[in-house]
This record gives sequence, structure tokens and C-alpha cells, in this order.
Amino acid sequence: MWKLVSKFAIIKIYYIMIEKNKLQKNQNWRKLLTRQNSLFMDSLKLYGASHLFRDLGYDYRIKNYKIINGANYVYKDYDSYVRNLEIASKNNNRLQSILSSGYSDIKKFQITWKKIRGMKVSSLSNEEVKKIFDKYIETLLGLMAYLFTPLFAEKILMEKIIDILRKRRGQIEIDLLIETLTIPKKRSLLQEENIEFLKIIHTWGSKPSDLTKRISKHLQSWAWLGDHNYRGEFWTFRDLTSRIRSSKGINNKKVITEIRRAERIAETVYNNLLKKLKFNPAEKKIIDLARGYVHFRTYRLDQLFYSEFLVKNMLFEVAKRLELDYKDLILLSPLEISSSLSITPNLSTIIKKRRKSYAIVLDNYRLKIFSGLGSRLYSEGDGIHEKVGVIKGNIAYRGLVKGRARVILKKSDFNKFLPHDILVTSMTTPDFVPLMKACSAIVTDEGGITCHAAIISRELKKPCIIGTKMATQILKDNDLIEVDANQGIVKILKRETK
Repeated sequence: MWKLVSKFAIIKIYYIMIEKNKLQKNQNWRKLLTRQNSLFMDSLKLYGASHLFRDLGYDYRIKNYKIINGANYVYKDYDSYVRNLEIASKNNNRLQSILSSGYSDIKKFQITWKKIRGMKVSSLSNEEVKKIFDKYIETLLGLMAYLFTPLFAEKILMEKIIDILRKRRGQIEIDLLIETLTIPKKRSLLQEENIEFLKIIHTWGSKPSDLTKRISKHLQSWAWLGDHNYRGEFWTFRDLTSRIRSSKGINNKKVITEIRRAERIAETVYNNLLKKLKFNPAEKKIIDLARGYVHFRTYRLDQLFYSEFLVKNMLFEVAKRLELDYKDLILLSPLEISSSLSITPNLSTIIKKRRKSYAIVLDNYRLKIFSGLGSRLYSEGDGIHEKVGVIKGNIAYRGLVKGRARVILKKSDFNKFLPHDILVTSMTTPDFVPLMKACSAIVTDEGGITCHAAIISRELKKPCIIGTKMATQILKDNDLIEVDANQGIVKILKRETK
């Protein structure tokens, strides 16, 4: 019996190696970023990226892509997708159409999400729950059409803006001018939540019943912001009271006034700059469109995670019917979950393997998922990171700081953070604010000029470099580093040897 099992295992490994060699024969892959999403989210992302679910006027499908335990790798043809969109949008009308469609489609998707929220899912049959779940996934696949396109559009528009500015200013000034010209047209939802949060701070110390009502109301609107990786980790009453305690002593009215004043000043500076540089109507249109995409880039993801919060009653009921914890449910792809509602298989073996390791591979538009040993065979070596001495990123707030790096990837890492450490993370959320207040500087893998790290670093006046792509992979706890947020570079001065 054991000989038969061993023989089967060898054959399986052999075929996995063939798959790997076929996909990686040219080794033309590069690491894009690392993000600790769930397998559910990552498989949805790649399946959606490889199919045309919305008519955006061009072929936006991604052909090859892979995610190994959160590490995202793109194939050599990745940059060609930017050019595909550029060819399809000669006069910018296509880009405007895509942006308008994005906001419109998401509003339509919200109608479905809110209907599901109001359902008593527990009283339905498995087949009825399956239909609701499939309808939900249909909306998410529609939303996935806007996952990569805004990134490509933003890159095209930024290149155009740089060309426009080169005609008027020297290279040294361009970075500062772009930061001013690409102020988003609207507040991000994180900014909106921060203002609403500041409004309830002054109730601390008032009647417990009044405070409880205000916190509960806030959670109904914003609890979903606690989970930006599709893990069901929404803010709780305890999370919010803890955040209020850490903000004790803040003059909330003054802070809100300063935020609004800063917004007015930024808009005034923007309008004055438009007049000073004498942009023609076509150039103004490009700049205005870029501002729209800067906002939409964050908005589209916010709405994806908001949808999870709205339909949590359905998702938790699905987990219950499959006899799984929610954390195990999200180790399955949407297709696996849907089929399991019709014929309940034994999921324990596959889930056990995926807890250890998984790989999601998009191979010539075909999605494949590997678990355990099979996923490890797709892993890329990261030894080159040890040789990297300088990391480049984008400037969110200027300054120069030297200090010890502290890599924080999840909430359970918070307790190892020390005052004046340099915060190194993939991306920040409102939960990170106490650490951001205590740190000397901030470095992130991801983010644009309206990401949470950029917004808060400006408010706190903390040097911040965003969009490094792999700072969390290169830097280690206690590395002595220099964050030069005037140049947008992080230097490793001394490696931690322990």
C-alpha cells in the first residue's frame, strides 16, 4: 500500500515539475509586491483579471501572473498591458469612459450587496444560498475588471503630465509639481472615517450609554475598514474604544478644522498652479482625469472590502454549512465554495495543506491552484534581496531620518514595535495610527499619493516613502537604515546579524 502511495506521490511531483518548467521556461518573472490577502481574494483577483467581464473598450485580460503565499509575480509581458490601454485611448475619452463606468458599475453592485445584507440566509436551502453566493461572486468579477486597468491608466496619465511639465519646468521641480497637481478630486473613505472618528472623541467620559450608541453607529458604517485583505477581521467595539483611549487629549474640533483648512489650501494651490503654468484645455483635461483616477484607485478596493462586510451574514452562513471556520473558508476559491454547497466534499485535507502553503498560477489565461508541496515548487528565490543596499520608492512626506527598522505585517506584530522605530510595512490602515504616531519614519511596499500612509504621514509630519514594492522583503527587524524622503530612497547602513 505504502509503495503505491509513494509511487503516486512521485508521479504527482513529476507532473508539477513539468507544469512549473513550462510556465517558467524563460525565467522572465519579476516580483511586483507582497500582500497578505486570502486565497479567496487572490484567486478571485486572477480569475477576474483573465476574463472579460465588462466592456471597457479594450482587451484588459492578464495572461500570466502568479501568487505564492501572498508574493505577487508578473511575467515579462506585464508592461505591455499599459501600452494596450494607451493604444485604445488615443484621445483620453476612453480613459474617462472607463472611470465613469467604474463608479456606475460599483453603484449597481452595491444594490445586490445590500439586498443580501437584508436577507435571512439561515432560513434558506443550500441551493438558494448557492444562488445568492454565485450572484455575489458575479458582482465581484465585474468589479475585478477595474482592478488592473486604473493602475495602467494612472501610469499613462502620469507620463503625459511629466511630458507636459518638462516643457515648463526643470526635472528637480517635477516631483513637487506632480504631488500638487494630482490631489484627488474627493476625499478617500479613510479620510471620511477619520473625520467621523474625531467627532466621537469628545464623548469620552460622557454617559456610557451615549458613547456606546455613537461607537455602535460608527461601527455600522466603518467596521469594514479593519479588514483590507478579505479575512473577515472587522473592527469591534473593543478596537474602537482602544483607539479612542489612544487619542485621549486630542482637540478633535481643532484637528478637524486643520484638516479642512489644509484641503482648502491644497485646492487653492492647485488652482493657482494651473493659472501660473498656463495649461491649455487639453492639458487641464489630462490633469483632471489623473486626479479622478488617483481617487478611484483606492475607492475600487475599498468597495470590494466593504462588500465583504455587507454580505458577512451570507459568508458566515456558508462557512457554517460547510462545517468550516471563516478563516478556513477563505482558503478556498469562489468556485470551490460554490460547488461545495451542492456536493459537500471532505475539505479538511486541502485546507490543511493550504494553511502551510499555496500558489495561484495564471498560465496562458488558465487559473491553477496548488497546495502544500506543489505550491513550494513554484516559489521564487529571494536571495538577491540580501545584496540590495538601497531601496527606491515614492515620496509621501519629505524628511531625513536614521533609525532601526521594525517590520510590521499584521496586528499581532504590533507588540514588538518600540517608540522611534522606523515603521516598515506592506500598507497601513487606521489600526496602524498609534504606531505611526510613535515612529520616526514610515516605509511601505504599496501605495499611491492618496494611500493611508501618505495621508497620515502628512498630518503627523513624519518622513514617509511609499510604493517601494519590496521593503518588507529586504529589510529585517533592527536593521539600521536611513530614510531619505527628500530623494525617495532607503539606505541600509548596518544589517542586523542576529
